[in-house]
Amino acid sequence: MCTALVKVLLLISISVSFAELQRFARAPSSYKAPSARISPGGSNNYVINEGGEVRLTCEGAGHPRPSLRWSITGSRLVRNDLNVITSGSASNLTISNITRKQRGRVYCEADNGIRSPYKVSKKIVVAYLDRPVLKVRSGFKNNISILCEVKSIPRAYFVWRRNGARIYPEATVTRKSDVTSVSSSKLILERTPSNVGSYECRAYNKKGYNVYTAESFNYTLDIESTKLARVTPKQIVVNQGDDVDVICNVTAGTPTPKMVWRRDNNMKLSNRTKINDGVLTIAKVTTDDSGQYICCGYNRFESAKCISNTVIVRRLTAMTYWLTPDPTEETRTLAVQTDVTLTCFADAAPSSELRYFWFKRDNRGQREPIVTSLSNNLSIDSSNNVKVVGGFKFPAMSSQLEIRSLRENDYGIYECSAKLDGDMTSKNVSASFMVTREIEPPKISTIERDVIVLEGSTATLRCKADGYQSMIRFFRADNLTMPSGESNVVTKSGTLRITNVNRNDAGIYICSAVRYNGFSKLAKQQTDAFVNLIVQYPPTVEQQNVEIRKPLGSRASFTCSTAEGRVSTFTWFKGLNGSSSDELGSSSSWQSKYEIYQINGSDYGRYTCVVKDPLGTSNCSINFINKPYPPEFLYNDYLTNDAEISSKGKDLFYRFTLMWTQKQPQSTDQIRKYRIQWRRYGASKWEKNIEKSTPGGVGYGEKVSYVFDKLHEGKYEVKVQAITDYARGDPSTRFFTITEQTSPTVPAVVNQEFYCTFEMDDKCGWLPQVNGSLKWQFNDDSYRIRTPGTGPDKDKTLAIKEAGYAFIDSSYKKPGDKARLISPLFSYDPLKSTCLTFFYHMMGRHIGRLRVLTKLGQTGVEEELWRKEGNQGKGWKRAFFEITPLATYQIVFEATITRKRGYQGDIAIDDIVLESSQGCTNHLPVTTTVSKIVTAQGRGKGPSIHHHGLFSCLNALTYFFYSFVLFRFFLY
Repeated sequence: MCTALVKVLLLISISVSFAELQRFARAPSSYKAPSARISPGGSNNYVINEGGEVRLTCEGAGHPRPSLRWSITGSRLVRNDLNVITSGSASNLTISNITRKQRGRVYCEADNGIRSPYKVSKKIVVAYLDRPVLKVRSGFKNNISILCEVKSIPRAYFVWRRNGARIYPEATVTRKSDVTSVSSSKLILERTPSNVGSYECRAYNKKGYNVYTAESFNYTLDIESTKLARVTPKQIVVNQGDDVDVICNVTAGTPTPKMVWRRDNNMKLSNRTKINDGVLTIAKVTTDDSGQYICCGYNRFESAKCISNTVIVRRLTAMTYWLTPDPTEETRTLAVQTDVTLTCFADAAPSSELRYFWFKRDNRGQREPIVTSLSNNLSIDSSNNVKVVGGFKFPAMSSQLEIRSLRENDYGIYECSAKLDGDMTSKNVSASFMVTREIEPPKISTIERDVIVLEGSTATLRCKADGYQSMIRFFRADNLTMPSGESNVVTKSGTLRITNVNRNDAGIYICSAVRYNGFSKLAKQQTDAFVNLIVQYPPTVEQQNVEIRKPLGSRASFTCSTAEGRVSTFTWFKGLNGSSSDELGSSSSWQSKYEIYQINGSDYGRYTCVVKDPLGTSNCSINFINKPYPPEFLYNDYLTNDAEISSKGKDLFYRFTLMWTQKQPQSTDQIRKYRIQWRRYGASKWEKNIEKSTPGGVGYGEKVSYVFDKLHEGKYEVKVQAITDYARGDPSTRFFTITEQTSPTVPAVVNQEFYCTFEMDDKCGWLPQVNGSLKWQFNDDSYRIRTPGTGPDKDKTLAIKEAGYAFIDSSYKKPGDKARLISPLFSYDPLKSTCLTFFYHMMGRHIGRLRVLTKLGQTGVEEELWRKEGNQGKGWKRAFFEITPLATYQIVFEATITRKRGYQGDIAIDDIVLESSQGCTNHLPVTTTVSKIVTAQGRGKGPSIHHHGLFSCLNALTYFFYSFVLFRFFLY
């Protein structure tokens, strides 16, 4: 009775407000916060074969129309890998020839200045399967084991063969974590003559993306592990430009081991390297060739045996040097009786060959070696370790000349020189010190205050120092990094060259004296100079690639403008390569428009606007077409009746109703019909081409449906494409599953519209809305170990741990973190109510809050329908209540962390059902015996139906009251 009363009141409110609704329809549209979605929808993962092409579309909504921006995280993709074309309210993203290292997550952000930007994401999963590798190991009890490993995503399965016949391994298949993406299978054999033969391991990818066969391993009773011997010294020291050989010999191994050479830390071998089995030769070595060289022998029996040799290429870098204490800190003098330390340091290899020599110049400028034994106030200390004196830290392998109690005759010029004993070809490095009564830090000045260059050319920034032997350091203002990626660049000449200058390199560059030179690395008083780098570049046009759709006879306007507001010459062309014969007109301003007042068929095509000024040229390209947008599927499609039995084979057939709406039907000519194709999932050919006529066209938001009949159990792929009198539209593709349930007694689900169990990688169109580090995840056959004391240990549908459900992992999250799971768009019937059933699992000391809301599709207004908070005990619990929306809507599951250190706060949901009803009552479901249950989404047990029903009538009347108030509120 309560439900009937609510429906009567609802009809009265609709009739009373009909005139207001008409006026509202004619009123200007109000502001609306942005929203976005990424298609193809369905799963949160976009799975693509390695080497394939990723194609994603982000569609934004809101008023004013939001701008769309793509970004990436957790991937080796760079911005240049993303091909983005934005047209109207949609932005298409393409990634060509994707690799496994480029897997990650892409985000689309919609922003129109109303509220916060709206962000959606899609995880790109790159599927691949490498060639398997066989490894043979000794086992216990005179056994051997053959291990077959393969890198793949998804995980691989294995088939073993001996001498061509299939065998079955006793050992279980083991799988490593997704971090390494390695699957393996082990075969254990006794060392007996009967097991001698050729063994082959074949790996299959779970999804059937690819198949590879490993090399066969010939097992014999006389197999022996590899043994190696080092021939060349463990450490080889050579001069730059010399040739060097590294040799290792194989002393044992059956079958004959294969030799492999590599460098440490996965560094690449130089292109000057030649390998002849156990001999590695490097021609004309450089300092980059220094490091460990590892040779490994491998014959598949036992682990590879490796030995390493270290190659050291002699090097001696420029010297750095300083005085201690700092003479510029206070008095700027080195007074008599002061203790002074002169320090020099040269980075050298090998450090054992480094030698320092100290000199002092006489009045004629000649160098005289310093002999400390002839002076009681001079001492030289060259330490192999870091040295700390008076709070100052001197690097290892540096040399210090200490002058104690400075005397008048100690003033002068000192020189430190360094050399390598074993290198007779290279020159020494040296540094000079001035020990005087007055020492000033150098003054820095610029040669050119403003440097103006064109983008892509080379910029030269120059500074000079008025002082004694000062190197100059360049860095950028506002803590920006240098174009090289470093924080600063030190130069001897004071000249900084930036090649291939980018507009982002423009700005203020600061040059200052390097504190390691001449006076002191600890000097506080420094002088700086500034260089302003100005980069000129061609005009930048907004919306370089745009797609516009308009129907015949309407009006079209194309706009091209410069992002900087720079006055330029705009020339419009019809076609891609703007030739003079295709020129449509030109103008000079910061923006240009080209208008077509009444579109005819010849107006469609590609338009190019060439923007030119004295600094260069840019293009704005517009693809003007008349083909319809892709249809948008509604996910509350349903089975029209129970199973039918054919008269011939007495097979069970099923009927399934597919529903969709047309995206922006007014943007093209009237849609006359739809082309529908379907096939079994994985089939190479489409089963049928069906045409559904729409004589009156299709209006905005109008629902279109098609009934498939004579379907068997299984997964199906369907493609729908709108057709006008002049063009075929973009197709939309989706999947639906009809599954069989063999349980003898399951709850009867009548008038079922939507059923999701998260099985078989099917997320049923649910999309997690990422908010910080907390998000909804999906348990599947890559099941991970759950946190003890929380979360379900198995799913609700199949009661096994590997099966599907949605959950949040509360580990290491903070209070206030929130995750939302948003459903596909559902249609509505104002005269029909809908019952929502789902199961939830909320066990743990730190359980937070779970809410269920509806979100209206047109306004985005949300209303809370249900909530639970805190520990609800062990096991899955049912929730069941009525939904009466007033427009197309979505369902939102929102989980919130409310406790600190809430690692025992996982929340899970499963078995979501939408069922049309004449009112939800608090009764247990009718249980019936059936042979098959058919679902449109997911698979598994049909859910048991019930709802809490407390204050149901009062809640319904309250819902009616607030719905009526909101309805009238949005009219005004």
